[in-house]
Amino acid sequence: MKKSIAMNGQIATAAQEQSSITEEINRNISSISDISNQTASGAEQSSAASHK
Repeated sequence: MKKSIAMNGQIATAAQEQSSITEEINRNISSISDISNQTASGAEQSSAASHK
């Protein structure tokens, strides 16, 4: 019984860690998307300026 309780605790801890890592990955992907959008916007502005 004690072994089962200990395993349940380990599983819960691992699930929390995975959730935390997933949230961090989501934040990083969002940051990458924002940077990509900024880069695309800057490229469009540079292109427009060079055609003037």
